[in-house]
Formats: sequence, structure tokens, C-alpha cells
Amino acid sequence: FQFSILFNDLRLKSKYFPRKISCEVSLNMVNSEYTSGMRNLNGFLCQNIKNENRLKSVTDTVRKYFDGELRDHLLTLNFYSVCARNKNQRINDSYMDEWLEIYAGKMKEKIYNEFIQYSIDKYKKLNNPFPENILNEKLISVADSSVITIRELLNKYKGKQIIIDNWASWCGPCAHEIKISKNKVLELEKRNNQFIYLSLDKSSDFKKAKDKALELGIIEKAYVVSGSFNSEYAKYLNITGIPRYIMINVNGDIKNLGL
Repeated sequence: FQFSILFNDLRLKSKYFPRKISCEVSLNMVNSEYTSGMRNLNGFLCQNIKNENRLKSVTDTVRKYFDGELRDHLLTLNFYSVCARNKNQRINDSYMDEWLEIYAGKMKEKIYNEFIQYSIDKYKKLNNPFPENILNEKLISVADSSVITIRELLNKYKGKQIIIDNWASWCGPCAHEIKISKNKVLELEKRNNQFIYLSLDKSSDFKKAKDKALELGIIEKAYVVSGSFNSEYAKYLNITGIPRYIMINVNGDIKNLGL
């Protein structure tokens, strides 16, 4: 649908949408063409919203024209996009806390509640440093078995942009990525980037991690995370699969969560 051509005057909205739009066939909510079309329509309806308190205006528009699960779907996606926009552009939307009070955990479908939580978690983490409990997490050097905290490791490369490669000795794709990216890593490290490799192997598999790190040529920059996937570090970053890359900027703030 070419909505921008079909509806060239916002005053026509009331004519074409006398009733709220809802999804009459629940299976359509898992149909990408249907949901994409509805998102395009939502985008058209919200296209003239320019004010900084965009979340409230977009929310009011969605509530005016949509109903049921389709409304919840669009509200959730709009919240995610506003979180991303506000964080990237450092905009403070005073309505965000009020929006969360109204909708967080209160959507009928669990998936929307989970995505709202994911959105706000990501919003709070980006452009901020690791919290104290994560900075105090212990790492074991694969090279010499010495213990270092995440804080100490980040301070070691202070002033550089840090890329954390989360991997494990048993992860085939991890090893493949490390092997094929060697030349690119060397080039990036010449440009004030630093790669470090945090293994999520279990402590009992330390030797396996060491042997694999030696094989891959990363032993001097490799560490095992105490607690593996159950560590506070992995939980904070919601690491459930690897390889996973985290970027820390020169100020020590999380720049990219690799999601």
C-alpha cells in the first residue's frame, strides 16, 4: 500500500478510519507482511509528529486508531524505537517513566511485556559504564592463571575503544570468526582499538580454553569469566549465545551490545 499517496491529507484519517483497526484473524499477528503493513500505516499516521515528547504523541495516536493485540504490538515497537532514538541522540523524554508505569508488565501477551523489558534494559545500559558489581567480577588470565577484575582489565586499555569477543573453546563459530578476522583485528588495533577475548567456558574446562586460545593465537588477550553463563557479567548482558561482541568506547561506556 502506498499510504503516502493514498492519504495525502491528514484530515482524511477520520474518513478512512471511522473505527479502530484491530486484527480480526489472530494468525495475522505472526504474518510478516501483515505486521509490516500495519507498521507502515502507523508510520504514516505518526509522520508529522515532531515534538521531543514523541513517545506520548505516538502512543496517543496508536491508541486512537488501533485496538487489541495490534495496538499492543505497535505500542511496544514504538517504545523500542523511542528508546533507541532517545539514547542515540541523548534526548530526555519525560514521559518514558509514565509510559512504563502504564504498560510495563501489563500487556496481555507475554512477548510484549518481555520486549518492553528488553527495550528499557538496553536503553539504560547503552552509553553508560558497567555497574560496580560487574566491574568487580573476576576474570582468570588464560596465559598465566592470574586473577583480574573487569575494572582492572578495562583500565589496562583506558583511552582505547575496546571490543569484547565473548567465546568458548567448544564454540565452532567463535573459533571460525577469530580465525578469519585476524588481519582485520590487526588493522583495527592500529587504529586505537583493543580486542579482548572473554571465555565463557566452565572453570573445569580452563585447560580446554587455554589450549584453544593458544591454537587461535589469542592467549595473551584471553580470560575466563568466573561463573561462565551464570556469571553476573553474562546475565547483565543477557548473553545466551556466542559469539557475541560488546563495544566499550574510549570513555569506558558501553557503545554497542551486539544485539
